[in-house]
Amino acid sequence: MLGNKENNKQILRYVLPSVSAMIVSFTYNMVDGMFVGQGVGPSALASVNLAMPFTQIMTGIASMLAIGGATAMAIYKGKEDTKRANQVFLTSTLLVIIAGLFITGVGFFASTQIARLFGATELLLGQTATYIKWYSLFSIFLPHPF
Repeated sequence: MLGNKENNKQILRYVLPSVSAMIVSFTYNMVDGMFVGQGVGPSALASVNLAMPFTQIMTGIASMLAIGGATAMAIYKGKEDTKRANQVFLTSTLLVIIAGLFITGVGFFASTQIARLFGATELLLGQTATYIKWYSLFSIFLPHPF
């Protein structure tokens, strides 16, 4: 079934952008770490690393909702049920936006508690909480992997 050349083209059409996005994301994180470590110092790099689970949880939730929605949408499109496919797309998009707003609010208003939860010591608590707060504030633009 996957040996069909047309299917292979379609798979590549969807896989290449996803893989490219992951490579860009990992490259960004690596370069960000280098700049923070060299420019600001080791405590700032430690703070960014302590905040990393929070950022990964945000990305994971958004990806889960988006990929689940895209899968359901593809199933309905395959059945030529465009109305249901459009409903799934709208619902998934709204869920991603609502989850993004919720996580942004939690991250912004509970940044100190989140930093403590992830193991920030008193030395790193302020920097880690500040990073989580600012990351959260602008993260509303991030969780849209559609």
